[in-house]
Parts: sequence; C-alpha cells; structure tokens
Amino acid sequence: MAVSRGIKADETIVRRAFIKLVPVQFFSILVSGINGMIDSTIVAQYMGPDGMAAVGLFAPVASIMGLMNIFVVGAQIKGCEDMGRGDKAKVRSTFSTIVVFFMVFGLIVGGLLEAFASPLAHALGSSEYTHHMLVAYIRGYSVGIPAMFLLGLLMCFLQINDRAKLSYAGLMVMMGVNIGLDLASALVFDNGLFGMGLATGLSCLLSALVMLVDFFFEGEEKAVTFKWGNFCFNELGELALMGLPSAMFTIGVTVKAYVVNRMLITTIGDDGLSVMSAENTLLTFLSAVPQAVANSTLLMAGIYYGQEDGASLKKLFRTTMRLGLIMSGALMLLTMVFRQPVSLIFFDRADPEFILCQRMLLMMPAFLPVNVIYNVLLKIYQTEGRAAYVNAFALGENLLIALTSVVLGYAFGVDGIWLCLPVGEALAIAIIGVTVFISAKRVTFRPSDWLRLDESFGLAEEDELSMSVTGPEQISAVSESVGKFCRTKGCDARALYRLELCIEELVRNIAERGMKSSDHIDINIIYKDGRFTTRIWDTCKLFDPKSQLDQFDSEDPCANIGIKMVAKIADEMTYISQFGFNILTIVI
Repeated sequence: MAVSRGIKADETIVRRAFIKLVPVQFFSILVSGINGMIDSTIVAQYMGPDGMAAVGLFAPVASIMGLMNIFVVGAQIKGCEDMGRGDKAKVRSTFSTIVVFFMVFGLIVGGLLEAFASPLAHALGSSEYTHHMLVAYIRGYSVGIPAMFLLGLLMCFLQINDRAKLSYAGLMVMMGVNIGLDLASALVFDNGLFGMGLATGLSCLLSALVMLVDFFFEGEEKAVTFKWGNFCFNELGELALMGLPSAMFTIGVTVKAYVVNRMLITTIGDDGLSVMSAENTLLTFLSAVPQAVANSTLLMAGIYYGQEDGASLKKLFRTTMRLGLIMSGALMLLTMVFRQPVSLIFFDRADPEFILCQRMLLMMPAFLPVNVIYNVLLKIYQTEGRAAYVNAFALGENLLIALTSVVLGYAFGVDGIWLCLPVGEALAIAIIGVTVFISAKRVTFRPSDWLRLDESFGLAEEDELSMSVTGPEQISAVSESVGKFCRTKGCDARALYRLELCIEELVRNIAERGMKSSDHIDINIIYKDGRFTTRIWDTCKLFDPKSQLDQFDSEDPCANIGIKMVAKIADEMTYISQFGFNILTIVI
C-alpha cells in the first residue's frame, strides 16, 4: 500500500465501524439466550417436567426453521458487496425480495403447523402425557413464524442504515413482551403451553414490526428501503448457496452434540449430562462474543470486497483479530476465575455435579479466543465466495470436535471431553493454516496470505494510495501525496490537476460542514485500467453532496460551487452512507 511521507493511513474508521456493529450483534444473541432461559424457567416452574419435555420435543422443528438463516446470510453478503460497488438499487432489490419471500413462506409454514399440529406432535415422539401440551405449544408458536424468519434480516440491514437504535428497541420489545406474556399465561390466564408458544410468536411479531416499519420510509441517509415490485426471486438460489455454511454448521452441531453426549454417558453417566446442559446454557452467552465479532466482520468484509479494497480488508482483519482476541480473552479469564459462583447458578455445593461443573469451567472457556480466529477467517472466506472450502469447514469443524471428544475422552476421561471444544477449534485452525501454507508455497503469517485473496482481486501495493486526514490543515500535504503518486503512474498534467482539485475541494467541503477534532477522513486512490478511482470515507455528519447539485441560492450564487465543479470534472460520482459514515466515490 503506497503511503507518502507525512500522510499515513490508519485503522481509525475501520475500528469505529467495527465497534459500532459489535454491540448490536452481541445484544441480539444475548436477548435470544435470555428469552430461552426465561421460557425454560417458567415452563419448569409452572408446567412441570411434562411441559419441559413437550418444549424439548419441538427443538428439531425450531432447528429446521433456523435453516432459513441461509437466505439472511446470503442477502447480507450480496447486499454488502453491491453496496461496496455503490449499487443501491440492487441492494434494495435483494432486501425487498427476501422480505416478501419470508412473509409468504412464513405464512405457509405457520398455516401448515397450525393445521397439522397433532400429526406433527406424534411424529416428534410425544407421549400420552405430552401430546396435548405439544400441540398447544405448536399452535401458539406458529403465529410468529414470518417474523421469526425476518428478524435476522432486519437487524442486519438496520445496521447498514445506521439505525442500530431501532434494533435495540425491537429486541427490548421482544424480551419485554415475551416475559410479560409468559407470566400472564402462567399466573393469570392459565392457558398452559399454548400461552407460552403464543408469547414467543407475538413477541417476535411486535419486534419485527418495530424494525420493519422504518424501511418503508425514504430518507437521504438511508441506503436500504423496501421497494414494492423491485424483486429478484430468480436469485434466491444464489443467495441460499452463499448462506449454505450456516446450514452445514447446524448439521455439524447436531452430530457433535450426539457424539459428545454418548461419550459423557460412557465416561461418567448422568452427572456429566447435567453439567453438559449447564455448559450448553452458558455457551449461549459466552459464544455471543465470537459470534458478534464474526458477524460484524462479515458485514464489513462484504463492503470492502465489493469495492475491491484489499488494503481495508487487511485493516479489518487486523482490527477484528486484535479487538476480538482482547474481548474473548478477557471473557475466558473471567469465566475461569469466577467458576465457583457460576457453578452455583446451576448446582448446590452438595451436588456431585458442582465440582464437575467447576472443572468444566476451568477448561471449556479456552475455546473463546481460538473461536474468534476461526470464525473471522471463515467469514472472510465466505465473503470471497469460497463456497466449497467454507462449507467443508462449517461441517468439518464440528465433526472434528466430536472426534476430539472421543479421543480425549478415552485418553483423559471427562476432563478430555471438556477440552474437546478448544482443542478441536485449534486443530481446525491448524488445518486452515496448512492450506494457507500450501497456497502460498511457504510458511507465512502475513495477513494478505491468510486472507487468501485471488491474484485478480484488488491491486498491487504500488497501484494504491491510502491516507488518513484529521483536519483541513493537511490539505496541502494531501495534494503533494496525490501528485507524487499520480506522476509515478505517468499521469498527464491535465488529469493530475483535475484529481488534485477534486480531492482538495471534497476534503475542504467535509471540513467546512463542521469537522470536529474527533472526526476522521480516509482517502483511498487506486489506479486501474488507466483511470483513478478515489473513495473518501468520513465520520462527519451524514451529508450527500449530490443533493446540493441542483440547489441555487439567489443571495449566494457561489454556494456549493466546489461540489458542482467536482461533479462536472469527474467522469463518475457516487455517494452512499454506510454504518453512519459518508462514502463518496469519484472516477477520473
């Protein structure tokens, strides 16, 4: 990456974008875990073992419906790549298509569950004691199926629109309504599992409504809105293939759970299964950190990949690895240090499982930092379109953990099973490393080699100039850097003058809008096929300069003259807002 003396590129904007995205991702996973825990507690308290069994029998159906996430992930990858290319029309088309598909398909699935609740309950293995309870739960739950499909999609695209507060509001509505209706069902209406299922369905419906409404209103700052008729149903297959790793992961998790449970029964018996139940509950919360880091990486990587911005992809890789390892490492140490009070949440001191749970908490959390590395790599590879590679690891990782539990279980007993997560994850990273070394034909730890970008992607370092600017006083230094870079490309004097003038005017315009000391501007110039493409990211107030082109002020005829001049000089000029940042692209 070419950088001139005095003006250097840094990771400030990448880091800020990442820090904005992670909390929403983390909170959404956390809310899901809290809802599940509260539901289980209320069912166990007021409906007894039969109620717990009935809800447990429904788990395979919930897992199957979770496979719809392949379309969410596919839409996320494609939407972000199209956004990176500046094609908002395609992004809106993809979003609108999935919204309609989820609503129609969700209504069909909900109707089928309602109509065939009793035969489904028999197929799931209900007994004479649990059958009517499971049927009631299915009929209440089915009300919210369309919303359940939609929620992940809405939260993703709200972040692209920098509407994170709506995601928080929707999630709080979900949690509040679910808890309130659960308690009302148990204490007031006494309508059993029908009320519990209905609470889940209605809470999802209201949450989705809070988030969805915003997409029907236009706004200059919005990158994504719903457009009726702007559909691309022929691309559903492509989107499903992009998101297929999530389905492969679900299959792998199912196999892993079965194998690990069998090993626990073999090595220690039911006490081990009780502790594993506690581990699974804790994993809902602990894994929220690596999942949030990975999902945020997927969003940002899609943008940079669409822009063919290899430099920013490397910045993202370094940033997510560094911050992700710090967060996951801290969580790992806290869990290990406070293993005794955490164990008391699940077991009494007199229980034999109490000591066993502490042993588990001393070993299992070691998977957290390793899982961050593994998931960040896989999300970036998924963005790059390495479908077969990612699918193999999405399934293979869990099979490897299952195999590790067998080997370590027979070698070290139950302690070996608690270690299967960190050891299995480490082995998966080692296998990825081997493929990287083979591809690079050497042992290497350079980010560019581990990102495994195709030779056709991006540019050679000498064809790219990156700068970070913190104030208007650096404009002259920016011009000097641009001049040096362009002259090395054989740029003629006229083209150089046009490019320098455009960048000076745009940086000055950003500063004049009220640039604060905390604001930041990233300038990235690439030379490709005889043309210079300049992309400017800034953290200032959202502002689309193209909206000023047709405005005229009789009292100030020179108003916006700089922007108008840039639009006239540039061959192309596009603007998008992304994660609350301005991104302006000009081509000369």
